[in-house]
Amino acid sequence: MKKALKRFLFYLLFASNLLISLKVFSQPPPPPDPDDPVVPIDGGIGFLAAAGLGYGIKQYCTKRKKT
Repeated sequence: MKKALKRFLFYLLFASNLLISLKVFSQPPPPPDPDDPVVPIDGGIGFLAAAGLGYGIKQYCTKRKKT
């Protein structure tokens, strides 16, 4: 009985969250500013590359220690 109640509450909260999210996402985007660049790619790719390099070095060191 408790399992069914927990499942019902989970689905109820999930459905209410979905309805709230749909209302938030239905807002129109702001008009574009002609002075700003369209896509700011500069900073994100550098952080992603640095994180990937760090993870690769960590994995390499871990495998090297095991052998």
